[in-house]
Amino acid sequence: MKKSYIYSLVTLAFIFFVCSCGYNNSDPTQEHETPIPDLITPENHNEVSSRVIPTDQLSIVDIPSASNVRFFDKDNIIYSLAPEGSEQMYNLLYKYDINTGETKQLAKVSFPSMSTGSVVVHENNLYVIGASQDYECEVLKIDMETCAYQVISQSHSFYSYITQLGDNIILFTVTEENDATIYRIDSINLLDLKSRNIVEKKYENDTGYCITCIDTDSTYIYAYEVMIGKYDTSDQIVTYTNEGQVIAEYLLDLSEFISIENNLSTDSVFTLKKINNYFILNTINGRVCIMMLDGDNVYPKQIPDNLYKEIPSGYHLLKNGFTGNNVYIASNGNDPKIYIFNAGSGEFVGLSFLEDFWYICTKSYDDQILIRQESIDGINKFYILQVLPA
Repeated sequence: MKKSYIYSLVTLAFIFFVCSCGYNNSDPTQEHETPIPDLITPENHNEVSSRVIPTDQLSIVDIPSASNVRFFDKDNIIYSLAPEGSEQMYNLLYKYDINTGETKQLAKVSFPSMSTGSVVVHENNLYVIGASQDYECEVLKIDMETCAYQVISQSHSFYSYITQLGDNIILFTVTEENDATIYRIDSINLLDLKSRNIVEKKYENDTGYCITCIDTDSTYIYAYEVMIGKYDTSDQIVTYTNEGQVIAEYLLDLSEFISIENNLSTDSVFTLKKINNYFILNTINGRVCIMMLDGDNVYPKQIPDNLYKEIPSGYHLLKNGFTGNNVYIASNGNDPKIYIFNAGSGEFVGLSFLEDFWYICTKSYDDQILIRQESIDGINKFYILQVLPA
């Protein structure tokens, strides 16, 4: 069956919509082919333990109500603020020390009109995507002690995502060139600040490759790719080295997860997270699919029904700092409010707040979640939730 994709940028993030689709899995010899029907059958629903979060697990954080949190770990919160009463096209970037309660202004930054908001903290330096009058995007290196900064990369295209692999910054970029869409993964060496392209894919004349999202761990780069042919289309996760060498390709059958109605796709994957032996996929409609890596193959992980059955489901992956096994999947309205997926044991725990606590989960780090409490008077408060062992 024929399937064609058109991807468009939406609001402040690069999100790619699949406008018409269909799957052709007629070749049974394809390596790493992964059927997914078991993922969505009701009888395979995971039993999930639940807990109500007591207020003594919440510690208030003294940052401004209008803060846009960019980064969070056990020591610091990096946030930006638009200058009050100013029409300037820049934000003030601050570092809040969680241990001392001290706040320090780092820099004035003009952010791109479209951005995922991703940043990288390496040693004492903050790497953030900014913009200027001459360039759509720039990568800024900001010393968080001296507040000195320098531009280490510039582009007339949008950097849609920035992440880290060892001593390298990894950039994901989508550009339009003539009638083609170009997907690039670039690497900047943090020791000499030299930049190079390591992966490039092209979609042109209704055929080619599209990359919708990437992730890294301590060793590799992972890209969610859509291969589009004249008569069929397939989805895969490709593992790359920092040199662009392909280490593995895992072909996915998501036809039971992302269905087709009236020749249109009902959803599209836009976030990928690799942790331990799992790939976690998050869609534009707030749905989740978890694939388990076993040798050269990936298999669907049984997950709670409300993470994927409804369209939209309203759950999003809190993708910030990961040094342990916990992955946090949060909702702004559903119950449980937060799912904890332990990538070591493969188990889920559901967390709920008291009924009068309306919140938005913003970032996570290890066993902590940064939460913004919403208020009808517009005076929001921030808290750190300490997640206790089950």
